[in-house]
Amino acid sequence: MFIGHYAAAPLAAASGKLKLWHAFIAVQFVDIIWAIFMITGIEQGRVIPDFTQANALDMHFMPYSHSLLFTAGWAIIGALGFKAFTRARGWGGAGIFGALVLSHWVGDVIVHVPDMTFWPGSSKIGFGLWNHVMLSFPLELLTMFAALWIYIRATKPVSKRAKMWTGLLVLFLGALQVLANFGPPPTSMTEVGISALIVFALLAFIASRYEKTRGSIGI
Repeated sequence: MFIGHYAAAPLAAASGKLKLWHAFIAVQFVDIIWAIFMITGIEQGRVIPDFTQANALDMHFMPYSHSLLFTAGWAIIGALGFKAFTRARGWGGAGIFGALVLSHWVGDVIVHVPDMTFWPGSSKIGFGLWNHVMLSFPLELLTMFAALWIYIRATKPVSKRAKMWTGLLVLFLGALQVLANFGPPPTSMTEVGISALIVFALLAFIASRYEKTRGSIGI
């Protein structure tokens, strides 16, 4: 998944246990690790035009970022990091952060071709929804924007710029999904990794600005 991963973020943020931008980082925490591993050569992939209908990425070796075992480890590290960073008294927010990190593996199993492992060296699984872009594309958009609609219903605008930031977030997410599925293929996996880190940072920034224009009223 791409923006489909973000669907869990507004739902988690509506709970009031963590900020929206925290949740945006959590759902892509695994891909942040993956991007770094791709850039440094710890993990490997290939750009193969038309590898799937949805994108050109053959992610054939990513056991340390995307195996279920390591994803669980990243979830624990993320939860502990969130607790330390926010200095929260309870573990509610940290637990949600960790669950969001773990949700990434589930989402990827749905859309990836068989390249997801349970542990390094295990058999690979993947339901391959990316082979059917006319199914995966609307699914990602619908899940993300449905979750954002719930977040909007669970909050109220506290700034005249609320609509502007809502529109910016929706447009940016939609444009990214269109580009990912229908844009030109990247030239290298290093380009993919660098681009991913930039996009994740921009989305977290937009989310942080957007949530400042809204106040929680509960679900």
